[in-house]
Amino acid sequence: MALGNAPYEESVVLALQARLGQSALIDEHIRWAIEQQLARRAAQSIDVQLPQKKRLIRAIEKGLPRDA
Repeated sequence: MALGNAPYEESVVLALQARLGQSALIDEHIRWAIEQQLARRAAQSIDVQLPQKKRLIRAIEKGLPRDA
């Protein structure tokens, strides 16, 4: 259960999922730890913009500075 506070690692999530179903009381804590791990993964993700999207954003900012 302390693994929920650890930095994100796929192996941690897999280990937690493997323990689900052994005890209803412990499952609640395991689900919390999995949620924490997935939240850390989402926080580490990088949003990559496609060149077309960058070009569109730049055109809007240049052409409509008041509305951008």
